[in-house]
Amino acid sequence: EGITVRDTNAGGSISVTTGSVTALSGGKDGIDVQAQSLTGNVTIVANGDIKAGNAGIVGAILQGGATGNIDITANGAIDARFGVDAENFGSGNTSVKTVGPVTVTTGNGIFALATGGNVKVTAGDVTADSNTAIIARQTKAGSAGTIDVTAGNVSGTTGIEATNSGAGAISVTTNGTVTGTSAEGIKATSNDAVTIKVADTATGATTGLLVTGGTGGAGDISVTGTGGFVGGTGNAATIQNNGSGKVTVDISGASSSTAGEGITVRDTNAGGSISVTTGSVTALSAGKDGIDVQAQSLTGNVTIVANGDIKAG
Repeated sequence: EGITVRDTNAGGSISVTTGSVTALSGGKDGIDVQAQSLTGNVTIVANGDIKAGNAGIVGAILQGGATGNIDITANGAIDARFGVDAENFGSGNTSVKTVGPVTVTTGNGIFALATGGNVKVTAGDVTADSNTAIIARQTKAGSAGTIDVTAGNVSGTTGIEATNSGAGAISVTTNGTVTGTSAEGIKATSNDAVTIKVADTATGATTGLLVTGGTGGAGDISVTGTGGFVGGTGNAATIQNNGSGKVTVDISGASSSTAGEGITVRDTNAGGSISVTTGSVTALSAGKDGIDVQAQSLTGNVTIVANGDIKAG
């Protein structure tokens, strides 16, 4: 390994700041910090490039009763099998920031997990050859912990997956292109509000954007930006509102699907209003619609504005 740190449940906080770290032997990590402490934080700052045969950076708080936070910053590039693995099994927050490019082979570019706390991922470019590029998860049911992901250009089998099993919101902001080479470009699943902001195109081999939000909650679903969505075997964008909030789609970029629908929105009878504003939308496969909004809501309005050409099968 490069640098490893371990403690016991009596331990305090752990802080590791490094320059470049190289550990290229198979199965070996660049920086590996795993804490048993019940109260301490884990802080890792890598100021140089990280090259590893396994994970570039591992930061973990392992005890379920722990209260500490994980904060990882990589200011250089990461080139490894797995990029950053940040897992907090206590009640604290998990934060990952990568400034340089993250390039990985069979692992995730960034995996950030909290069990009750907030998850925050701020990334530049992330590329995963044969796995999901960015995964952000909050796994504790009923927790108010939120998920906030901001990234540049992203490519993986799924581009970005954000899953909140609690009552907190999800926010995903992309400042570059997002590509899912075998599944979704962006997949967000929440029991409350979901906010997606795209500056460029999100493309999926299946669906460009897959959002399921509001399940048992009242949060709104918002999809906005200058980008658009491209689907392959599935829709360009699929949005399902299972709560009482409203749905707003306001994108100006082109959206299209090779074999699926363009943009679809569905809700339940508890749903609020639905408003969809788009640029051009193309879904030329036979029987497929360009924009398809079907509301079960008992009170909400449906508003659709297409500011570009619509082509449909």
